[in-house]
Amino acid sequence: MMFRLGGDSSSRGQRGKRKRRRPRATRPCPHCGADVLIGAAACRSCGSDANTGWAEDAAARGVDLPAGYGGEEEFDYDEFLAQEFGRTRGGRRVVPWRRIGVAAIVVVLAVLLALLA
Repeated sequence: MMFRLGGDSSSRGQRGKRKRRRPRATRPCPHCGADVLIGAAACRSCGSDANTGWAEDAAARGVDLPAGYGGEEEFDYDEFLAQEFGRTRGGRRVVPWRRIGVAAIVVVLAVLLALLA
Protein backbone atom coordinates (compact mmCIF):
# COMPACT_ATOMS: atom_id res chain seq x y z
CA MET A 1 0.00 0.00 0.00
CA MET A 2 1.39 3.41 -0.98
CA PHE A 3 0.62 6.71 0.61
CA ARG A 4 1.16 10.11 -0.91
CA LEU A 5 2.13 12.90 1.35
CA GLY A 6 1.15 16.47 0.68
CA GLY A 7 -1.26 17.12 -2.09
CA ASP A 8 -4.41 15.80 -3.55
CA SER A 9 -5.36 14.59 -6.99
CA SER A 10 -5.96 18.13 -8.27
CA SER A 11 -2.30 19.10 -7.72
CA ARG A 12 -0.94 16.24 -9.84
CA GLY A 13 -1.28 18.16 -13.09
CA GLN A 14 0.56 21.16 -11.69
CA ARG A 15 3.71 19.24 -10.75
CA GLY A 16 5.15 18.94 -14.29
CA LYS A 17 4.34 22.47 -15.36
CA ARG A 18 6.83 25.22 -14.88
CA LYS A 19 5.97 28.82 -14.68
CA ARG A 20 7.30 30.62 -17.68
CA ARG A 21 9.51 33.50 -16.84
CA ARG A 22 8.90 36.66 -18.71
CA PRO A 23 11.86 37.67 -20.81
CA ARG A 24 13.91 40.17 -18.92
CA ALA A 25 14.61 43.53 -20.45
CA THR A 26 18.11 44.01 -21.81
CA ARG A 27 20.17 46.79 -23.30
CA PRO A 28 23.33 46.67 -25.41
CA CYS A 29 26.66 46.98 -23.62
CA PRO A 30 28.21 50.32 -24.60
CA HIS A 31 31.63 48.66 -24.68
CA CYS A 32 31.15 45.39 -26.62
CA GLY A 33 27.50 45.47 -27.77
CA ALA A 34 26.40 42.24 -26.01
CA ASP A 35 22.97 42.06 -24.35
CA VAL A 36 23.13 43.11 -20.70
CA LEU A 37 20.24 42.75 -18.28
CA ILE A 38 18.93 46.09 -17.11
CA GLY A 39 20.19 46.63 -13.58
CA ALA A 40 23.19 44.30 -13.99
CA ALA A 41 26.38 45.41 -12.27
CA ALA A 42 28.64 44.41 -15.18
CA CYS A 43 28.57 42.95 -18.68
CA ARG A 44 28.95 39.16 -18.70
CA SER A 45 30.80 39.24 -22.02
CA CYS A 46 33.48 41.88 -21.51
CA GLY A 47 33.29 42.80 -17.81
CA SER A 48 32.60 46.47 -18.47
CA ASP A 49 30.95 48.24 -15.56
CA ALA A 50 30.25 51.76 -14.29
CA ASN A 51 33.95 52.36 -13.63
CA THR A 52 35.14 51.25 -17.06
CA GLY A 53 32.64 52.66 -19.48
CA TRP A 54 29.03 52.83 -18.38
CA ALA A 55 29.33 55.97 -16.31
CA GLU A 56 28.41 59.26 -17.94
CA ASP A 57 31.76 60.83 -17.03
CA ALA A 58 33.98 57.89 -18.04
CA ALA A 59 35.69 59.94 -20.75
CA ALA A 60 36.38 62.74 -18.31
CA ARG A 61 38.01 60.31 -15.87
CA GLY A 62 40.56 59.23 -18.45
CA VAL A 63 39.23 55.74 -19.15
CA ASP A 64 40.63 54.61 -22.49
CA LEU A 65 37.71 53.28 -24.54
CA PRO A 66 38.03 52.16 -28.16
CA ALA A 67 36.79 54.84 -30.51
CA GLY A 68 36.33 52.67 -33.58
CA TYR A 69 38.34 51.86 -36.64
CA GLY A 70 37.14 54.40 -39.19
CA GLY A 71 39.90 56.99 -38.81
CA GLU A 72 42.86 54.65 -38.78
CA GLU A 73 45.09 54.17 -41.79
CA GLU A 74 44.59 51.14 -44.00
CA PHE A 75 46.20 47.93 -42.79
CA ASP A 76 48.51 46.31 -45.35
CA TYR A 77 48.44 42.58 -44.63
CA ASP A 78 51.23 41.73 -47.11
CA GLU A 79 53.52 44.30 -45.50
CA PHE A 80 52.72 42.87 -42.06
CA LEU A 81 53.62 39.35 -43.22
CA ALA A 82 56.89 40.57 -44.74
CA GLN A 83 57.85 42.32 -41.49
CA GLU A 84 56.93 39.39 -39.26
CA PHE A 85 58.13 36.44 -41.31
CA GLY A 86 60.63 37.84 -43.79
CA ARG A 87 60.31 38.25 -47.52
CA THR A 88 58.52 35.54 -49.43
CA ARG A 89 58.74 34.36 -52.99
CA GLY A 90 55.82 32.48 -54.50
CA GLY A 91 54.21 31.87 -51.10
CA ARG A 92 57.34 30.21 -49.66
CA ARG A 93 59.72 31.73 -47.20
CA VAL A 94 63.14 32.59 -48.61
CA VAL A 95 65.86 30.81 -46.63
CA PRO A 96 69.37 32.23 -47.00
CA TRP A 97 71.72 29.69 -48.64
CA ARG A 98 74.44 30.38 -46.11
CA ARG A 99 72.32 28.94 -43.30
CA ILE A 100 71.58 25.83 -45.32
CA GLY A 101 75.26 25.41 -46.19
CA VAL A 102 76.43 25.80 -42.58
CA ALA A 103 73.78 23.34 -41.38
CA ALA A 104 74.82 20.79 -44.03
CA ILE A 105 78.50 21.08 -43.06
CA VAL A 106 77.66 20.60 -39.38
CA VAL A 107 75.60 17.48 -40.17
CA VAL A 108 78.39 16.00 -42.34
CA LEU A 109 80.99 16.65 -39.63
CA ALA A 110 78.76 15.08 -36.98
CA VAL A 111 78.30 11.94 -39.11
CA LEU A 112 82.07 11.69 -39.75
CA LEU A 113 82.86 12.07 -36.05
CA ALA A 114 80.30 9.39 -35.21
CA LEU A 115 81.86 6.97 -37.71
CA LEU A 116 85.41 7.58 -36.45
CA ALA A 117 84.55 7.17 -32.78
